[in-house]
Amino acid sequence: MRGVLYHGRPIFCFFFSVGLLSCSPAPKKITKYVALGDSLTAGYQNDCLVEDFQRYSFPSLIAAQLGISDFRQPLVSRPGIPSVLQIISIEPLDFWREEGFGRSLYPDFPAPYDNLGIPGSTLYSALNPNDLEARGFNPFYQDILRGKGNAINQALSLSPDLVTFWYGHNEILSAVTSGEVILGVTTFPLETFARLFDEALAKLSGSGAKIVVGNIMDLTEIPYVTHLPIYMKNPDNGDPLRNLAGDPMPYEGEDGPLSVGCHITLGGLGYIKHGDGIPECMGGTGRPIPEDVILNQAEILKLKRLISGYNEAIAKAAKKYGAVLIDFHWIFAEIRSKGFPVGGMIFSMDYPSGGLISSDGIHPTSLSQAFIANVFIREINKDFGY
Repeated sequence: MRGVLYHGRPIFCFFFSVGLLSCSPAPKKITKYVALGDSLTAGYQNDCLVEDFQRYSFPSLIAAQLGISDFRQPLVSRPGIPSVLQIISIEPLDFWREEGFGRSLYPDFPAPYDNLGIPGSTLYSALNPNDLEARGFNPFYQDILRGKGNAINQALSLSPDLVTFWYGHNEILSAVTSGEVILGVTTFPLETFARLFDEALAKLSGSGAKIVVGNIMDLTEIPYVTHLPIYMKNPDNGDPLRNLAGDPMPYEGEDGPLSVGCHITLGGLGYIKHGDGIPECMGGTGRPIPEDVILNQAEILKLKRLISGYNEAIAKAAKKYGAVLIDFHWIFAEIRSKGFPVGGMIFSMDYPSGGLISSDGIHPTSLSQAFIANVFIREINKDFGY
């Protein structure tokens, strides 16, 4: 990704050091730390899991602050799984991937990994790794859990002093990426998630480990959803198409012109490049943009309500079991509004040049991972009295 990668390495290493050293180190008496979660915990970015990014995952940075030198992650060799999604053009937006796949570097490591973040994982599948969702469609379960039991039991077998626990995004993200918000089908049932979250925290808290949980960001506000305009552009030169009154003209969906409040997700980029959504008389194909890459106002509202319900369930369980709760929903809303200052520069959620969101429009960059690590460290210091 231009502006984010240099010869395959993140360019923000200096900022990582400044950000982390600005926090007081967490206590040395925490000697075993385990991270549970999904792709955000794994260090997945640019639609890829690869060693270059994993080493800057927030759990790895927290472990370094704790002075834990043997923090084990399921590192993947270059070019990653799948290979890194790189932006090769901003206007028009275009991507490229290197051919090939990486491999697990330590598949025979005898103990469970300390970072048990699994890209694509829901809490249900982390607890049920032999379920079809885990076994059949996502290779990361086998690569990371390796048949040693579910994620919670593996974490407990390591006798951790500290656990970070951050689930819930993938239970909703499938609705975002499929363009269909069907409660209980493309989204995981709220009541079931709340029960599983409660049960998982009950089990973890019974071990005596200190637990820090994060809640869910507003997935309707990520660049994957918000970046593409709903207004037509000339497929030949990218200029806006306007009506006789000079107003921009919306793309055509299957139900007619898109209305204000609709979003074309990044999954629709290929259709737009081919001229779909634009009438033939205006230089397009005449084919509508399909519904599976569009989120309308009603769907956006459903998702926001569901995210709110998930966050209420997370807060309730955290309070019940004495876990520290970090409100990432509010934190990232503030960053969207005000940006994030680092070293005299303001980074933002703007895509693709803001510096905080990677090329896939969903996952944090390494700079964002350092910020997330700092948030966890600050709350550990404050809420546990260090």
